[in-house]
Amino acid sequence: MISLKDAIEILRLGNTAFTKGCRIVNYQASGPGGQKRNRKLSAVRLSHIKSNITVTSAEFRETHRNLIIAVSKLRLEIALKIEISGLGIDDKLLEAINFKYDINEKKPDFQFSVLKTFYYFRQNSASVRETAEKLQISSPKLIKFLKKNKQVWQETQEIRKKHGHTPLNR
Repeated sequence: MISLKDAIEILRLGNTAFTKGCRIVNYQASGPGGQKRNRKLSAVRLSHIKSNITVTSAEFRETHRNLIIAVSKLRLEIALKIEISGLGIDDKLLEAINFKYDINEKKPDFQFSVLKTFYYFRQNSASVRETAEKLQISSPKLIKFLKKNKQVWQETQEIRKKHGHTPLNR
């Protein structure tokens, strides 16, 4: 888990500054693709040193494209793994971030949308209704947002299970 303040600072960094706080390891991807895939060190393992979160990407045969995907995955993972201090300070931190609530994964504000959603989701004991009210959106729109990304959906279900709620229908 990572504090909300640290997560905001990390997610505000540009990609170059963000990767400076990471350990990057290139390795040979396994699986289908034949000789071209297996002889190159094109897969990327990206570890954020401060939060100790690691992600991998081996979707493409080009290292650069895999690094871009890994950075995106790592940013999302950091947004998902925030902890709540419970001091009321976190609400002020979130209000200070100026971003458009966005459900499009390709937009830069998506990671902040995930961060804010999961902060309120954890704070409200995984209640969809209460989280939607706090975000000032409808419950169906919140569920649509949560379903948009496989990783976000899995984390949603895990949090609901921890709080004794039934899983949401896909």
